[in-house]
Amino acid sequence: MIRKTADAQSIIASEEDRYALGHDCAAAAVLSLRTVENAAAFVMPYLKTGMRLLDCGCGPGSISVGLAERVCPGEAVGIDISPDHLELARKAAEKQAVKNARFELGDVTNMVFPDASFDVVFMNAVLCHLTDPLSALREVHRVLRPGGLVAVRDFDYRGRLYWPEETNFREYLRLLTSLIRCKGGDPNIGSRLPDLLRQASFSHLQMSASFQMDSDTQAQAHRFELRADLLLGSMGQNMVEAGLADPSALRKLADSLCELGKCPGLFDALPLVEVIGWKE
Repeated sequence: MIRKTADAQSIIASEEDRYALGHDCAAAAVLSLRTVENAAAFVMPYLKTGMRLLDCGCGPGSISVGLAERVCPGEAVGIDISPDHLELARKAAEKQAVKNARFELGDVTNMVFPDASFDVVFMNAVLCHLTDPLSALREVHRVLRPGGLVAVRDFDYRGRLYWPEETNFREYLRLLTSLIRCKGGDPNIGSRLPDLLRQASFSHLQMSASFQMDSDTQAQAHRFELRADLLLGSMGQNMVEAGLADPSALRKLADSLCELGKCPGLFDALPLVEVIGWKE
């Protein structure tokens, strides 16, 4: 069975509006920091050559190309709701000479693939942005072959660790999590993942947790600069449109984040929950 509505393009356009970070260059730069090493290590031991893999919400493909290399000569398919990010993903695969990856427009809640199309489905920081994550996981269950696995990783902002306890960074986190909620998502979905996978009929769950953090001061400063860019770009525009902040306040906050990124002793770690489940 292929679940494809006649109005699939409008569904994708609607979902595209829900993505808190937006789809501009700043968002792509942030997403490009994610790699197989720092975002998919928990699933790598389960991947085998020849598998067919689907990366849902692949963004600019910075994780997808690494997954494709692992399953080669099997095919890796990346889907995303942003045409601009998909073009970046294609260029990333070409630059790294990864020929078994392809990227196409797609919505995880309403995929065009037939039943039992993939051995593995990977999702990183996707479910937190969806209004109905359980529906998405049931759709993932449909496109997986019997015995296939889903690997899901997502945030739980309640456990964030940072120093110094800087007021302006707290304000940034408040705005970001509020925006995700305004868009219909859940910034603390990480801890819910095992229960959501269970409800979607996945079994034999394997659970772990990790932190997203930078290993050196230069990388930390760069990430804070990118956060400032987000505030001045499409994410900030989303905040303005949602009535969460005005442009002048966002400009001041962006300046303060750039300064904070240079602070000696800065520490920032965001917890993520990782769950692998199998289709019977």
